[in-house]
Amino acid sequence: MKKLKIGFLQQHNTADTRNNIERLADGIADLAQRGAQLVVLQELHNTLYFCQTEDVEKFDMAETIPGLSTELYGELARRYHVVIVTSLFERRAPGLYHNTAVVIESDGTIAGQYRKMHIPDDPGYYEKFYFTPGDQGFVPIDTSVGRLGVMVCWDQWYPEAARLMALAGAELLIYPTAIGYASEDTPDEQQRQRQAWQTVMRGHAVANGLPVVAVNRVGWEQCPMDNGTHESGSTATEGAQGSSINFWGTSFVCGPQGEIIYEASEDDEESIIVDMSMERSEQVRRWWPFLRDRRIDEYGGIVRRYLATLFAAVVMPLAVTAQEPLSTLPSQQAEVEMLPMEPVEASADDDDGLKATVDVDILSHYIWRGQDKCGLSIQPEAQLTWKGLYLSAEGSTGLQKDDLQEIDLGLGFRKWGFNIGVFDYWTTGLDSENRYFYYDNKNGAHQFEANLGYKCKYFSLQAYTMFWGNDFKLDGSRAYSTYIELGVPFTVGDLDWQLTAGITPMESAGHWEMQTHETLLGEREVNVRVWDYSEAFGCCVASLRCTKDIDLGDVRMPVFAELYTNPYLQKATLVFGLSIKPW
Repeated sequence: MKKLKIGFLQQHNTADTRNNIERLADGIADLAQRGAQLVVLQELHNTLYFCQTEDVEKFDMAETIPGLSTELYGELARRYHVVIVTSLFERRAPGLYHNTAVVIESDGTIAGQYRKMHIPDDPGYYEKFYFTPGDQGFVPIDTSVGRLGVMVCWDQWYPEAARLMALAGAELLIYPTAIGYASEDTPDEQQRQRQAWQTVMRGHAVANGLPVVAVNRVGWEQCPMDNGTHESGSTATEGAQGSSINFWGTSFVCGPQGEIIYEASEDDEESIIVDMSMERSEQVRRWWPFLRDRRIDEYGGIVRRYLATLFAAVVMPLAVTAQEPLSTLPSQQAEVEMLPMEPVEASADDDDGLKATVDVDILSHYIWRGQDKCGLSIQPEAQLTWKGLYLSAEGSTGLQKDDLQEIDLGLGFRKWGFNIGVFDYWTTGLDSENRYFYYDNKNGAHQFEANLGYKCKYFSLQAYTMFWGNDFKLDGSRAYSTYIELGVPFTVGDLDWQLTAGITPMESAGHWEMQTHETLLGEREVNVRVWDYSEAFGCCVASLRCTKDIDLGDVRMPVFAELYTNPYLQKATLVFGLSIKPW
């Protein structure tokens, strides 16, 4: 059975940084000579925990990565052939700092780094003043001793972070830590906090079937603004900006069932080696297949701040539509310059005379109300208008053999910005025989929908509800699938833009679908529930479209790009296309 010898140092730091580092170097050497293959250090191990106050002079302590510390610990790793998890105050750029864990490979090179994602701002822990949140995601670091899921301190309270590390293949969760009691905490409160801290990480171990290593500093560290003095059993007065901290130690290692393998002292330094089976996780996951039984189709709300309000259910998803919360790839930053925006003028009502138009759209991907219909497609449209009345016929055909084919007919009235209409949608796949002239309310491929809306130069608001045809819930009852869309047009220079948000206020039609899913036993075909829009109130569309009109004489050819996202399904697609329209 593959075993890993994990060493850690629980150290009491002083204001003498050089002495702190020398003792760490001696401790690493001692652990390596005793057989350690992996050495884990505590959070910000070179110095005192300086975040007890907000002091701009403390930024002088930050260092680049690579830098002096990575060079020092790299030499120790190379000399003693151990992998070392360090924790440093990183100076990324002038005015940009991170709380960063750096993993040093046994050959002295940097295997990878993790920038602390969750940043606290509590009395005695003013980290938001010093650290920018990480931007590299929850990505395990591959080393010669395994794939390490390294996070830092405050991250340990968030099960989402541990889960993402586990889903990305981490074999071990590691938390360099700096946490302790405030000077005014009662003994009972101190123990409640310490036990909660350990319990939540043991929960991560159980939920993910992974070992956990948490290494904390130990001992009293005086807050520079604390006016009291510390003696055993006494309390100190909270300072103007922070309070002194008695770091509670209790560094520990637990197995994949949350079982404590070793727990350090609350008040003494320790240098410990623990033998950890790296194969036990697989056995535990076989007994407790939590990853197998996750309902990934039901967790859309986890990326929202709060679910109990309309604001959280509609507006918050729009703020995160460009993100992929399940992705474990490092995120990228971009700088965006906001230009002056002007609302575009809405088109005038149609002339009273009879008018016919024919357009053709070519799309790189066909997305309809958040539903991924098919890839490259051609979509012709013809329309007759007279005195506000309109009759329309649209089609869509994919270019692949099994792609969707669609025919849509519409009849309605538009005047003074208001519109009302009825549509008949026919789509291949809803009827096994794909019969167009088969109008059956239950088994046919037609869907009838009513539309009511309003459009002005500042916005467009449209509501659609299915009322007849193939539109049923999973339990067989009529769904009355409803979709409400808000569009906001504006111009930037000579480009036309539109922001669009679409919601469904209730459960829509759905069906069962066979999908391929990766399981612990390999890829399997799984029968899953799929909803046309969503299974409840949700935002299924959030998009940003940019259009440029090209004049070709008798016709115009708008070309466009659209970032089309479905916050409910956590999917995003970039669509390109062009239209051919007569002037």
